[in-house]
Amino acid sequence: MSEALRLEGVRVVRGGRTVLDVSSLRVGIGERIALTGPVGSGKSTLLLAAAGLVDLAAGQVLLFGDLFHAGRAPGLLALRRRLALVAQEPCLFSTTVRGNLAAGLTYRGISRQERDRRCDAWLPRLGLEDLAGRSASQLSGGERRLVALARALVLEPELLLLDEPTTHLDRALLPRVETLLADALPPTTTVLMATHDAAQAVRLAGRVLSLEDGRLEA
Repeated sequence: MSEALRLEGVRVVRGGRTVLDVSSLRVGIGERIALTGPVGSGKSTLLLAAAGLVDLAAGQVLLFGDLFHAGRAPGLLALRRRLALVAQEPCLFSTTVRGNLAAGLTYRGISRQERDRRCDAWLPRLGLEDLAGRSASQLSGGERRLVALARALVLEPELLLLDEPTTHLDRALLPRVETLLADALPPTTTVLMATHDAAQAVRLAGRVLSLEDGRLEA
């Protein structure tokens, strides 16, 4: 199986303490992997390392067979554009909901026609069409998370990194989001997701890995 992501000997240190120490993690193209573990176990840090957004004290990260990140962040821009990260506490741009979805596409040089097509496709999939013109500053926590997810999905990334993607969502929205992540993505999209919900991990992932004190347990 061709690899989408590989972490080799990756170690992250903060305040003199090792918070992530992964000897090896290989993720095949199209794999869906869930990361579980208690708060502070290193799930978010592993996703940041995979996204090339945290300094590495040791080791390297490869994307699609090419060296992406080793040492100081960020990782190589050309490879970074092949992935999308939805952080646990997403930061939205000071514009409308639709403007947030279009922003990343604009930065990537996507045409106006294609930007409109993708936004028109993804807004209703996440139930955001009625909020398209609303300022991001007026959104609830759950709405902000939906917008952040939609902003990642319109990029059509080859590697999707999700940090607790359904936190703060209204319970009624959970099935919609889980169904979308399970069924609406192309089969070649690779997903690495951190979740505290063990049942959700089983529902959405083909492989579940556990972290404890920054180390992979399984």
